[in-house]
Amino acid sequence: MNLKEQVEKFRKSFTRQGFDKDDIDIALDLFAALASLDQALFPGNIADIQLCLVSSKKKFYAQYCKPVKGRQKEHYTIFVPGQHNLWKEDSKIVFIQEKGGRVTVCPAEKHRKLTKKEFAYTTAVHEVRHRLQFQYGKRLKKFNAWTWKRARHPLLRKLGKFVYHLNKEQRRLMIRDGLRKQFARIHTNSKEFDSIFIEYLVLHRLPSIHSRSDLLKLMKVGPRSVI
Repeated sequence: MNLKEQVEKFRKSFTRQGFDKDDIDIALDLFAALASLDQALFPGNIADIQLCLVSSKKKFYAQYCKPVKGRQKEHYTIFVPGQHNLWKEDSKIVFIQEKGGRVTVCPAEKHRKLTKKEFAYTTAVHEVRHRLQFQYGKRLKKFNAWTWKRARHPLLRKLGKFVYHLNKEQRRLMIRDGLRKQFARIHTNSKEFDSIFIEYLVLHRLPSIHSRSDLLKLMKVGPRSVI
């Protein structure tokens, strides 16, 4: 069964079970994007994708789960219920590099509407970057609260500064809204910093991504990369 057939099989099953159409659309766009990206980056070692039929208590759209010996294989989980509400609540930022090198920042909705497919696509990028973190280990040069300052490209430094302050504000708001501190830390730790960074970088570069090789290059960007 190819990817398109798998998606349609799940769509019919979830529709029969009464799931919200918008939740189904986003979840299956995410499923297709994850499957495609994972296969491109790990052609001989594809991870399973599990579709969870309950919403995430931690407000995750999806989750990369590393292997645990004797307990679980490496896999991704997509939480089907609630995807549409999370999409509506999510606020993406677009980084625009103007002529002369100046970089400006604006909410995505003021620049262009972030579609559900783009939302699913960049979420897939986020989760696959987590798998790269695990699979490559120290070979993958990652962004964190310190390394972004040494980035070669001004766009990467601008983006790093934004993600740094975004993480701090997200943690504060999560704790204020009653999320336990340990969950707030999970959302804003150094691995999340790195994945959020790549997610927003790909979002910024979407109009100029014309091939799979363009995307895969961005997926492996580090602080010293030339973009």
